[in-house]
Parts: sequence; C-alpha cells; structure tokens
Amino acid sequence: MRLIKMNSKNEVISLRYGSSIVGGEIESETGEIGQIRLGDGTFINPEPKTVKYQETLEEKIERLERQIQQDNITNFEVLATIYEELLMKG
Repeated sequence: MRLIKMNSKNEVISLRYGSSIVGGEIESETGEIGQIRLGDGTFINPEPKTVKYQETLEEKIERLERQIQQDNITNFEVLATIYEELLMKG
C-alpha cells in the first residue's frame, strides 16, 4: 500500500509503503513530497518560492564599516571647515 501524509496546507510531507495506515496517513497512488492536493484529489507542483536575498553577516559588517568610514570622513571635513573658519576669524 502506498501511503502519504499531508500538512494543513494539503502539501505532501511524507510518502511510504506499508501494510497499515499510521497517524494521519491516507492511501494514495499519486502525490509526491512537496506537491499540493487539490479539492478534486489531484496533485499539483506548487509555484517555486522566490527567496529574497539576505546579506550575510560578513556583508552587513563590511557595509556598516564603509558607512562609518564615510561618516567619519564627512565629520572630519565639517570639523576642518569649522577650524578654518575659526582660524580666519582669529
């Protein structure tokens, strides 16, 4: 007997062959792991999930370090301008 188990979204999460049904399984000649069972009993392959790119920890650290360096350069430029203004008034 071919047995499958589905989650709450009707997605096949397990497939096995056995002689008796165990815990929430149903007998089915079709349905592969990852497929979704429709109301009419047929199975479809779900749309592939698009994964949003997430920067790694190393990339985030490098980005933040660059930002800090840029902010420091800007701060030094402001300080230099103020210093020059003070010297000129001096």
